[in-house]
Amino acid sequence: ASGIGTLTYVRKNLNFGSLGHPITDSKGNTINCKNGGVFNCTIDGIEKGKKGAAGELIGGFCFDKRTGNIYANNKFGAFGTFSSMPSYCKNTIEVADINEIKPGKAVIYCTLDDNVRSSYEIEIVKATPQNTRDDKGMVIHVTDSRLLEKTGGIVQGMSGSPIVQNGKLVGAVTHVFVNDPTRGYGMYAKWMLTN
Repeated sequence: ASGIGTLTYVRKNLNFGSLGHPITDSKGNTINCKNGGVFNCTIDGIEKGKKGAAGELIGGFCFDKRTGNIYANNKFGAFGTFSSMPSYCKNTIEVADINEIKPGKAVIYCTLDDNVRSSYEIEIVKATPQNTRDDKGMVIHVTDSRLLEKTGGIVQGMSGSPIVQNGKLVGAVTHVFVNDPTRGYGMYAKWMLTN
């Protein structure tokens, strides 16, 4: 199985987390990952999301260089280790405690068909208090006109896009509401970091 997803974080020890949900087969079953590889990709186009149909990022893989390995694939995402620190990882960011995350303005980071990582404005509509790990802690709403114009909201391939509020990593985009692609779920970063 293969697919395009977004990297959420890389730790100083080169371990990373992505997606915020598992890699699944065509029937929705979680794939048991024994020797998964990580490769760079290019985004070549966007199928815009609309009510009743999730859009997607369309891209191709650069299989000439394996940049890391996946050691876990579960309800909370795909996790692995890079061979070396990726060149685009230049800044460190603090991870927010769940009780710090509040409804209000935030940004997500993702790469579209310009193949440049950019930030886009969103609103955290709901931040559910959680004492145990769960994959749907936040409801988010895309408000950035640039992102809405390009994608219609959240599309497949944006899973894992980091959510940042008040300068801290609060979570990752995980799911889109099929009947309203401007809205979706986010998972708290704290739960991803426990893998």
